[in-house]
Amino acid sequence: MEITINQQTVSVNQGISLAAVLSDYGVQEPKGVAVAVNETVVPQKHWHAALLQPNDRLTIIKAAQGG
Repeated sequence: MEITINQQTVSVNQGISLAAVLSDYGVQEPKGVAVAVNETVVPQKHWHAALLQPNDRLTIIKAAQGG
């Protein structure tokens, strides 16, 4: 199935969890990361239970340090 991650369409397995997609996308440590699915923020404690559907739109925001 296809989903969109930060405005890029990608193919993933049907029934994949949000946590699995984030791991594949390179998010290993959830600290400093916010994720929205279809413009709704998903709390980190729900990432493993959240199953994605075709055409879902994910926005992944990683905090950056700097000054």
